Amino acid sequence: MKTRKNVDIVAHGATPEHILRRLQQKGYTVSRQYAAATGAACLSHPDFTLDLSGPTPAQARQQAQTGAYIDLAGHWHPAGQHLGYVLYAGGSDAAITLARPLLDALAPVSSAWLMTGPAGSATFMRQYMDALGYSLHYGQAAHDMQFTPADLLQRLQGQEQLLERIRQLAQRYLASHPAPAPATSNLPPDHRQPHFAQALAQWLLRLSDTFPSGPN
Repeated sequence: MKTRKNVDIVAHGATPEHILRRLQQKGYTVSRQYAAATGAACLSHPDFTLDLSGPTPAQARQQAQTGAYIDLAGHWHPAGQHLGYVLYAGGSDAAITLARPLLDALAPVSSAWLMTGPAGSATFMRQYMDALGYSLHYGQAAHDMQFTPADLLQRLQGQEQLLERIRQLAQRYLASHPAPAPATSNLPPDHRQPHFAQALAQWLLRLSDTFPSGPN
């Protein structure tokens, strides 16, 4: 079933204007239902809903029961109006299929977006990438400045707190989407493939367990 392109897409709530302009440049007709400054960001199409509000996994799962629903997360920088946005999309295979033309229109090029798993997984991915981006920015700032030993200790403690935040993100996600138990043997290989966000959350927990606790 193909998405109908020549229909009106309605923007709700705090959906950024540059997202709407991106869609208009790609041939979509976009209107607003009410003021941009109020309400949750959302794009509604007759065939599906794109939720940009950053729902929790539980909220997204509840919304997904009402119809074709996609948790859409991105780094909504104004430059994306011309270059496209980094996108994470969470939803059922059927919902993603319906929304694929719209996701392609928002992305830099066709298919340049990541299907992260069920509804709610996209928000987890964006939260993780935001934390990782902060860490990289923080590390660059530390490299460019001169520190006393006390300053360095403070920054190391800050990185430890960031690692704990990422660990908590992963734990919360796996609490909503429990991973299958590990196979008892590597022969034959386990054929069960967890969805992308779930696999990432598992890896993050394993990674955080390898780091010793920082100074008290």
